[in-house]
This record gives sequence, C-alpha cells and structure tokens, in this order.
Amino acid sequence: MLGTAQAALLRLDLTVKVVAVTAPMRYAKTGHAFALEHDGRRVAQGGELQICDLPAETLKLPVSYVDFDIDMLAEITGSKVPASYRPTPGLLEVHKDLAIIVDAGTPWEKIEAVVRATIGTQLKEVRPFDIYEHESIGAGKKSIAMRLHLSSMGREKSFTSDELQDILQRTAAALADRLRAEQRGPL
Repeated sequence: MLGTAQAALLRLDLTVKVVAVTAPMRYAKTGHAFALEHDGRRVAQGGELQICDLPAETLKLPVSYVDFDIDMLAEITGSKVPASYRPTPGLLEVHKDLAIIVDAGTPWEKIEAVVRATIGTQLKEVRPFDIYEHESIGAGKKSIAMRLHLSSMGREKSFTSDELQDILQRTAAALADRLRAEQRGPL
C-alpha cells in the first residue's frame, strides 16, 4: 500500500518522505502506520486498518488504507480543479447466520431456492455450515444452520441493523410458509 501511494504521488511530480507514525491514528493499528510528507507537509497517511467491530474470520488478510489530503495536494500542485469523491459504503458485505428445523428429507437445494427468491440480488451467497439430526429436535427432522453473505453493493449505504433483521425475518417466514421450517434460535 505504501508503494502504491508513493507511486501515485510521483505521478504528480511530488517526491515524498516516508515517516513512521508512532502516535495512535484514527483508523490504523498503533505501530502499523505511516505518513508521507512533501517539503515537511503531510500529504498522505495510512497503515494497517484497525478493525474493531468485525469477527476475526471476516477478513482473511490484513487490510491497509491510505488517506490522501486532497486539499493539501491541490495547494501544492496548484490545481484549480475542486476535489470531489463519492464515499464508499462503510460495510459492503455482511455475513448473518440463520438456523432452521425442517423435515429430514428436505434437500438443501429447495432451502437455498427459497432463500435466494426471498432475498434476491442482495444475497451474494448462502451455504450450510452445520446440519444436525437428533431426536432432541424431533423424529424425522434436521437442523440446518446457514450463513448468508449479503452485499450492499449498488446501494447508497450499508445495511442498517433494522434492515438486516427484516431480511432475516422475511427469510425465516418464507421458509416456514414454503417448507414448514421452524426457526431455531434467535435471529
């Protein structure tokens, strides 16, 4: 990420000095941050993203970012073009789990079809991650826990908690209606 940022600034004919940042930064892990300076003025900063609200399995690799000071770059380069950008939604993909109890003979393909028809294009992927059969859930029954990969791409904002809850409730209701599925556990 650092090399990419340096290369981008070189395209503007700016030579930059890399400065290690040891003080805490808003989004970067302490000790994993840098700043880029031109003639003593900070034009960019970045580092390894500090992720607090996501489960560890959500991201498989470290995520880095660079924050360019567009106003400072415009001042240094003498650019008259106003800086503009389109914000990226804060969270593009969300994983939610849903567990149901169905007749043991219900094939996964039928369950998947109902889920896909209910959620539509916001559903990127659905996969079962636990199938459980035991007399404790009823004779001739099985429990299936599935992970829904929901994408907010194409929307102007990421999902709210209420929107996610609505998706789960509509999906559980559709499965109950079409396959006589029972919800297992809280949504």
